[in-house]
Amino acid sequence: MGIEELSLGVNTTWVVLTAAMILLMEGGFELLGIQFIGLVALSARGFIATWFGLKAIALLVPLRSTEEEEEVGLDISYHGIIAANQSHEFIEYYNQYEQTEQK
Repeated sequence: MGIEELSLGVNTTWVVLTAAMILLMEGGFELLGIQFIGLVALSARGFIATWFGLKAIALLVPLRSTEEEEEVGLDISYHGIIAANQSHEFIEYYNQYEQTEQK
């Protein structure tokens, strides 16, 4: 961690603490409650919009991979490369997968 990151963290902490003190002095807990309701409403809207968006996308393309793709490994089944696992068993299974893909 460099001095820039440390300085940014310290300054951000002071800004948040100052904003919280001003909020409580000027608006009190009533304003804090209103902001909390806004936070909950925006979170609910984001969740609902994401859920409907994913449902709409799922109508066009599958969102999940098949069990066979998961068994082989998503790096191989989607990209055709071995990402990290170099064990003997895995390479044999990869070669079998390539042979079935070519047929």
